[in-house]
Amino acid sequence: DEGTLVFQFVWSATGQGGGNDSVVWTIAAQAYASDDPLTGAFPAATAATLQEHSATNDDVMITAETSAVTVGGSPAAEEFVAFEVSRDVSEDDLDVDARLHGIKIHYTIDAGTDD
Repeated sequence: DEGTLVFQFVWSATGQGGGNDSVVWTIAAQAYASDDPLTGAFPAATAATLQEHSATNDDVMITAETSAVTVGGSPAAEEFVAFEVSRDVSEDDLDVDARLHGIKIHYTIDAGTDD
């Protein structure tokens, strides 16, 4: 329905870290229509809630849902949406590598079919 999106990050760590370590993932979204330049800046990123690592190597971690993310560029039906994802190491304290495996996207539709 061209409204806001909500995200959850699926990740793991390469080691145990120092215990009680946490990670912060951020995301921003930008819509593009045909002939739009790809050089426009993304809107401000939205962060997932700080999540503490389980302290076990290779455990799958799933963050809480982000707050609503507004897609930049005034999205309309059939437009391309690009995402900018990053780890905000200035806000987290995991001292080993974090691996992002996927992102769950929650969105609202305004019709029951694609027709």
